[in-house]
Amino acid sequence: MFAIRNLFKRPLGPQQQILSDEEIHANLQRLCVPQVSNEGASSRRILERDVRGIQIFLQVLDERSDRRDEEAKWALRPRLYAILHGLGATDLMHSFIQDNLTDFYLPFNEQTLPRFIDQRGLGLRQAFFTVQDYYLSDVNVKDLELGKSAHLLLRESGDTYFAHVRPLGHGGFG
Repeated sequence: MFAIRNLFKRPLGPQQQILSDEEIHANLQRLCVPQVSNEGASSRRILERDVRGIQIFLQVLDERSDRRDEEAKWALRPRLYAILHGLGATDLMHSFIQDNLTDFYLPFNEQTLPRFIDQRGLGLRQAFFTVQDYYLSDVNVKDLELGKSAHLLLRESGDTYFAHVRPLGHGGFG
């Protein structure tokens, strides 16, 4: 099993990749599958560090796949990727991207889950509804944005919750 912290322990030669595509996909498989407790039941929710790990591996795949358009990057949708990965439907990522859908839109309901998912049959639609709860955050982001939630205390650095997209600026504008 390969841990993310091991990424930087290997010496690199010129133009050498840190991880092979097979290693990246093996790690995504490990991170995307719901964790099962000793009693055989899956954990209630995915850990934020696992979501961040998925995001890191997706960033590498974005670079290798030459996805340059910021809006088309899979790393902006780690939870959607994990759900689709578990359902064997990662080919639908492009459809979610075309509809400008990100993890922000989770959870989906019957009205909000796009109809393109039906092209794979009703079974996939129902399976999506069944598994999406595991991949949700315990934080209701919509309530936070609307000011309906009290102050939020994060268990770890706030930087682990965000993907770097581009620099915001250099200050001096206010």
